[in-house]
Amino acid sequence: MKFHRKTVTIALHLQSFIRNSFRRKQLHITLLNNAVLAYYPEYNKTVRDYYLYCVNKLSSTIPFPDRCNIIFGPFKWTFPNNYKTIRILLQHEHTLVKSGGRHSDGALKGVIPVGHSNDETYLVRIADYKELIHGDIVIDYSKANIVNIISSGYFNILSKKLFHFWPLLYQYNSGYNNSQQRDLSLITMFGNPDEPYRKIFISTLNSYGIYPENINRSFNNVESIYRRTKILINIRQTNTHHTLEELRILPALLCGTIVISETAPLKETLLYNEYILWAALEDLPCLIMDVVNNYEYYFNKIFGGKKLSETVDVLSIQNNITAANIIYAINDLLH
Repeated sequence: MKFHRKTVTIALHLQSFIRNSFRRKQLHITLLNNAVLAYYPEYNKTVRDYYLYCVNKLSSTIPFPDRCNIIFGPFKWTFPNNYKTIRILLQHEHTLVKSGGRHSDGALKGVIPVGHSNDETYLVRIADYKELIHGDIVIDYSKANIVNIISSGYFNILSKKLFHFWPLLYQYNSGYNNSQQRDLSLITMFGNPDEPYRKIFISTLNSYGIYPENINRSFNNVESIYRRTKILINIRQTNTHHTLEELRILPALLCGTIVISETAPLKETLLYNEYILWAALEDLPCLIMDVVNNYEYYFNKIFGGKKLSETVDVLSIQNNITAANIIYAINDLLH
């Protein structure tokens, strides 16, 4: 990660100050012009790549705010200066949850319909709301989460702080098919494959003669796994938490992996949705078998030509605009 730094002496002094004050976290301190950015390189491993992507995106946006401290994450510390401190937080939990879903007590009813129902709508579940509301900037990886929160009309203060970065975690190389180097034919990435919803699904796949390899507890070098994989199957963890795992499917797509996903609410808000192969849960086995048997066809359909490459460019431009808007928002908070 490249940052503009001042003198090594000042940096070492600040790093020593923080480490002595907060022994539980080894925070990294970066000097950006006359601003100080503090972040935690060992952030929550399940979203660490996205967290570091956001840190890098903002730190490389010019002009960076002047004379301020920025804390990236839910950490507490004191800087050795009199600058105003801005706190940036991530919202990375599922907000689209059905009534009765796990940890949904107290969640408010939103306006996004469940399936084609005119009667049932998703709850707006915001974990750690009390913490998020005290942040100055809140970043969410999920377009669907943001639509769910804002459209509900309940969270006006939080909505004004919400920003969205597409998870463009890895470099997209268009126009290649290195299928011979992809030794992982069909995978799932279930952190807990024993969740009933997923366990039943795997049992169903097995009855069709489909045996995907589950790769879990692998949070480092995830990119290398995707670049070895032909096909990734993505389904929900439970039958009640329905926010799409964009942190999984877009990075996989960037690595040339075909993504087969259970259909999800608000998937039409994704600018890359046409490059994901969607199906209802009960229809996934047949789709998976078809893709396995016709891999080259589907690969060329998704990755051939320039359409996906052009879409990735649009996502990147939008992220640049979002980064600039966050910097403008920070400047407004400083004045």
